[in-house]
Amino acid sequence: MPSTHSPSPSPASRWIRPLRAPVASLLTILVMACGGGGGGSTPTPPPPPPSAPSLTSITLAPSGPTLNVGASVDLQATGRFSDGTTVTPYDIEVTWTSSAPGTASVSASGLVNGVAAGTATVTAAKGSIQGSATVTVIASTVILTSITLNPAAGVTLNVGQTADFTATANWSNGTSTTPYDSSVTWTTNLPNVATVNSAGVVTAVAAGAAILTANANGLNTTAAITVSASGPILTSITLTPTSSTLSIGQTVDITSAANWSNGTSTTPYDSYLTWISSAPSVATVNAGGVVTAVAAGTATITASLGGVSRTAAITVSASPAAVLTGITMLQSTSSLQVGQTTGIAVMAHWSDGTTTSPYTTGVTWVSSNSAVATATPSATGCTVTAVSAGTVNITATASGYTATAGFGVAASTPTFDARLVGSWNFVDAIGEYGSFYTFNANGTFTYSLIYINRSSCIYYSRIVASHQGTFSTQGSLDNPASAGQIIFNCTSHFTDYTNCAGSISRLPWNGANPHFHWAAFINATTLATNHSDDFQATGTLNHAKQ
Repeated sequence: MPSTHSPSPSPASRWIRPLRAPVASLLTILVMACGGGGGGSTPTPPPPPPSAPSLTSITLAPSGPTLNVGASVDLQATGRFSDGTTVTPYDIEVTWTSSAPGTASVSASGLVNGVAAGTATVTAAKGSIQGSATVTVIASTVILTSITLNPAAGVTLNVGQTADFTATANWSNGTSTTPYDSSVTWTTNLPNVATVNSAGVVTAVAAGAAILTANANGLNTTAAITVSASGPILTSITLTPTSSTLSIGQTVDITSAANWSNGTSTTPYDSYLTWISSAPSVATVNAGGVVTAVAAGTATITASLGGVSRTAAITVSASPAAVLTGITMLQSTSSLQVGQTTGIAVMAHWSDGTTTSPYTTGVTWVSSNSAVATATPSATGCTVTAVSAGTVNITATASGYTATAGFGVAASTPTFDARLVGSWNFVDAIGEYGSFYTFNANGTFTYSLIYINRSSCIYYSRIVASHQGTFSTQGSLDNPASAGQIIFNCTSHFTDYTNCAGSISRLPWNGANPHFHWAAFINATTLATNHSDDFQATGTLNHAKQ
């Protein structure tokens, strides 16, 4: 960090002064030179100059800064000397180094740049004297852009039946989190028709129609619930496996199937049954049918609902359970394009020669460079999302063992479904409210959403949201039950408001960019879209191709 004023003198130079002989000694020398004074004595030599102070310590400020990826902080060094003096800034007198340049780099003047999430120690040294600061780099915060439900189209239930909805969070960096059930607030508009718990499980109460809503951070999505008065009767329960032999400490997950009077079955049905162990001191069972071996012996596991039940036999041996001896990485590809994702997992190797795949117990995942690719734990391992071009290693760690997957990430070219090219219009019955898309073959688009206040002009008589930019598609647009994405990267987006007097004001659009509309082809000439990021959430609209 160069100073804006003239450099301070070095510690040594501050002590160098011209030597002046004492006046009395000088007079004596002059007198002797002129022959004066008898046998005068030898003059006293001048005292030596004081020695220069030495550097005793270096301190850095701030000593523990935190910054985002891409941000910077200017560290300032202070030198302290043996005479108690200090020199600030002392930046250009020292050598700057970083313990982890891939996390935080440092310039020759002490300017630190955040490269990737993690910590690094920045050191300023001169000779054997040094000072350090711990720098923490955090990843930039992503924003929740939308929530989707599975099943998206809703369900039809009989009284007493249940349906488990799964919420997916979609983020501003293009990634998604599934399940997101525990992070959303679940409600139904008619609890007397259908109720929902905090995990998204809907229970049919009485015949009728209700709307399920999942909400998080001000964003919400809905699904239709239709309840019929009668339904099939549970006739039997099937368990898999029906018997297991375990060592102490091992577990087995018993999966159940409910068999109905109409010939259908529901699998898994684990969370709706009551599970009981005949000998909990030998083997315990939880509410999801997972059995844990406790001690040598036998136990019977019973799953029941009403008067219907089924059992499974558990034998526990006294031999010790196998221990983990290592893990290996399972990956299907080592090449990704920006925006792509892939799943990876680990295989566990045990002391008895067996393996478990995928293995997730206690596994942690770390990306060597989250600016190139991120690592998000999943139910079966890890989801790797390519962020920018480069190379990256994703490392899994379990019980002290590690396995690594290497990836090369290439820049991606935005793609789009060619069937979208053209204009798609939704116009209401009166012909004033509408949603209009035009997708061009060069990958650009224009889009507008028009709203007319017909009943009375309270604030605005007309609102028009206009977007222009480029688009790409992600996922299949052919399945309305699992719609894909149209991703809009807007270069111009604004909303025009016409007030009751006819005056128009324009405001910039402040939503996330890129942002996403869910879409699916109903047929060759009908496009269904669903979005909630304009001035008015429109829900699902079917657009006709022009």
